[in-house]
Amino acid sequence: MSMLMTTRLLQAPGPFVPCHIRCNNKRYYYPGDTVSGQVVVTPTETIYCHGMYVAFEGKAVVTFKTLGETRSKTEDICKLETYILGKNIPHAGMKKILVQPHEFNFSFELPLDLPSSFNGKLGVINFQVVVYLVRSDTYHVKQSEKTIKVRGTLDLHEFHPDSFRSVTYHAPTRRPPLTCTLQLNKGGFLPCVSKSAKATVAFINKSSMDEVTPTIWSGTIPVPKDLQPTQFGAPIEIIDLQYAIQIEVTGRDSALAKGEVPIIIGGFTKFTAPPQPDPETESGHSKQSSPSRRPASPGGSDEKDMDNVSTDRRGSASDLPNLSQAFSLLSFLPLSKSISMENLKNDARAAMKGKEA
Repeated sequence: MSMLMTTRLLQAPGPFVPCHIRCNNKRYYYPGDTVSGQVVVTPTETIYCHGMYVAFEGKAVVTFKTLGETRSKTEDICKLETYILGKNIPHAGMKKILVQPHEFNFSFELPLDLPSSFNGKLGVINFQVVVYLVRSDTYHVKQSEKTIKVRGTLDLHEFHPDSFRSVTYHAPTRRPPLTCTLQLNKGGFLPCVSKSAKATVAFINKSSMDEVTPTIWSGTIPVPKDLQPTQFGAPIEIIDLQYAIQIEVTGRDSALAKGEVPIIIGGFTKFTAPPQPDPETESGHSKQSSPSRRPASPGGSDEKDMDNVSTDRRGSASDLPNLSQAFSLLSFLPLSKSISMENLKNDARAAMKGKEA
């Protein structure tokens, strides 16, 4: 035990002093905000100590299993301290807390580089206001704690200017005659803002190896309002928070084309409020811009909204791939666009009957 006397022992065998924390009532705190409040102490007996202080602590914790053993790793993000009783000096004199209610004020200015609070399956990023009682120079006892939520900020213009360029992605395919392309109007987005997306699928069947009219889906996908900004690298090394959009074209038994496009989610500052989400997109479905059919594009392809799908008019219905997940988003976006195989078959049959007529 003597080897540890040169460092603080932050333990919680108490609490020695009944107390609770009152903070200014905010749902979220932003980097640069001031966290202020009071510590209300109601001792039931006279307490002798060297001091009392409030700390703002941020920690990232990752928990995982390997070889049947559960392991965890903790990384300190930040720690701010302010004394509410006594001073932070070695061998400070003894203080006495009488049996009566006491109220101590505190405040912190949050660092500008704080990440967002996060709670995932394998890791958490947590921020707390904690009260410590100093029993001795090296024995600090936790008395009370209160968790607060931090909403990190990410200025896309400053840190990711390239994210405003359009993105074109060619998904890998298992069959060379099939091509699948996903286009986004840009690669960086903000919560509550819809993003334009277009998927183009060209499928050459056995009886039609010449030029093929591709199938095009186009529309908008709403970004959920509660997404935290993208986080990778400093100030946290053990947790990365990244996002991607996934596209998949499935056949009868397997995926014919599948891939994902990384995107960056920015964050609002405390001076800018997020826009109100579109009520049509809150339900989690893509917004249909027009019920009518769009004119054919210059390349000879037919383009439709996501809710009105066009197919290759020369193909047989049995040759069409199953596009049930043409627009499928990863778990961070609880949105999907399903296109039933039955609708595609009916669409193809109607087109073929029209040609015969």
